[in-house]
Amino acid sequence: PQQENTTARMEEMPGGRFDDDDAWSLCSNENSISISTDKKDQHSGNALYASGYQELSTDASENVEAGDKLCSLADTPDDLDRSEESALRAWLRGIGLEQFSDALVALGVSCLADCSLVEKDDLISLHHGVGMNIIQARRFLQARDDLKDAEKAQPSPVSAPRIASKSLNHSGPVLPKGFLSQGPLFNGKQLGRIRNRRYDAIGEKWVKRDVPLSDEELECWQEQARWLVCPITGKKWTDSSAILGVGIYHAPRNVSDKERNRRFDWEEANALANQAEKVKREVENVADGIDPWWSTFYVYPNVDPPNDPFDDKSLATGTHEPESAELGQVELIIGPAFDVSAYNIGVNGGVLMMKGAQTVVKSKASRGVRHNDAQWNAMNFEYWISRDGSDNFIKKQCTNRLSFFIEEFHGHRVFPKNIRSQLSLLLWRNKNQLTLESGRTDQPLLAVAIRKVLPRILLGAIMEVFRGTSTAKRNKQCSDSYIEYAIRTYFLIHQVSIKLVVYYSRTREDLVASVLRWMIAPFSERSQREWPHDGTGLLEFLIGASLVGVPW
Repeated sequence: PQQENTTARMEEMPGGRFDDDDAWSLCSNENSISISTDKKDQHSGNALYASGYQELSTDASENVEAGDKLCSLADTPDDLDRSEESALRAWLRGIGLEQFSDALVALGVSCLADCSLVEKDDLISLHHGVGMNIIQARRFLQARDDLKDAEKAQPSPVSAPRIASKSLNHSGPVLPKGFLSQGPLFNGKQLGRIRNRRYDAIGEKWVKRDVPLSDEELECWQEQARWLVCPITGKKWTDSSAILGVGIYHAPRNVSDKERNRRFDWEEANALANQAEKVKREVENVADGIDPWWSTFYVYPNVDPPNDPFDDKSLATGTHEPESAELGQVELIIGPAFDVSAYNIGVNGGVLMMKGAQTVVKSKASRGVRHNDAQWNAMNFEYWISRDGSDNFIKKQCTNRLSFFIEEFHGHRVFPKNIRSQLSLLLWRNKNQLTLESGRTDQPLLAVAIRKVLPRILLGAIMEVFRGTSTAKRNKQCSDSYIEYAIRTYFLIHQVSIKLVVYYSRTREDLVASVLRWMIAPFSERSQREWPHDGTGLLEFLIGASLVGVPW
């Protein structure tokens, strides 16, 4: 239900696809990762192609470093310990389930000990699991429990705790922490066309520029082509179907005390598990830089769902008036830009295709997300970034995204419906809140959404800039490239915000009136309700005034 209302299907695009003579189409897509939610592809996803580390692209123009690898689900079966795998297959043969040996290995079960982590849903799921019927699954679980009881009866030597393989009970791609992909640059012929031609959104055709672009402006286009690449799907800004945007974490607003305590318990258990893994690495003398446990992460991780259903108090929004909804805390993912399909496949599940290898992604519900506003660990996907350019990684979670565009051809695929749906999702967790029954936009309510959402998102980008520049140079927290990404992200969102305000005349009138009311009577009850003085309210007001062109 939270899938974004995209307009990315090519048959719906005004102007159609670019001709071969146009600059965008000259960028090859043959090495990109494609997304599929087709039923046939999901069935074929049962045979998960566990092919270890694979390069994102072999195109020399992409200039991918040797260390920038895209991982699939797990180590290949050939790399597993032969004796443990033989024991596993012998045990399956003894209970009459040998035909599922390969499927269990593909799921990540590398030895008998891993069987204790397999759940019933993993066994009977046709799309994402082993594919047993209910009787076979019961036979497996009963035999596994008998095996565990037999092991408990035998004394065992004291050893470091064994941590399950990353592949077990997970889905989707694995990436190196801090991974940032790069796109191919324009060649001289393409730059010549970009310099002299632009897309006319009204006439839906390419026309000659009144003033050709300067060399400095072409340098900006080159930088955008290099930077704006989705690291999950491989889609580039220059791809004709790409809809890129900034990843956003929107914190849940109705988390109960019980749910907060569950978070504390999880963090404590996770710290113990990490300590056990550290002991294991020290015992086995495994270098941190080589150990995938340390250097990689799951893009679409599983989360622990609540044991009990959410109560009515947790689910209550606090008001039935849409105008009274408050956004709450938001954070931006600075660095990578994410394509809309990376978000949508995280909601609905599907199959990621990379050079013929299939990687199954479970839906958000299948990964344990039950409620976005009441569950503390609700997310679409997560990403590990590096602010200072070193191995100091920071985990960022994504619950939403906001599309941006630079020129009009890309703009008409996301503007205004896609961006309108994203604002609705952010403020109300409902993509259709801003759509009237007639299909038109509720412009007064859109003014509320713009006032409450966009200044806070823009402020988040500004804070990431100051996080690096305000610190002494000898103790700088952010690299120059990270600060540049933050500045570029700010301008991309700011441009889309202004275009949205200008596009809807009634929305702009309401926003201008709100800003002028605050300037005339900042301490009135209405002004303080619309632009609160506490926290970051004044900063958000200044940004909001800039969006409607009110001079300050």
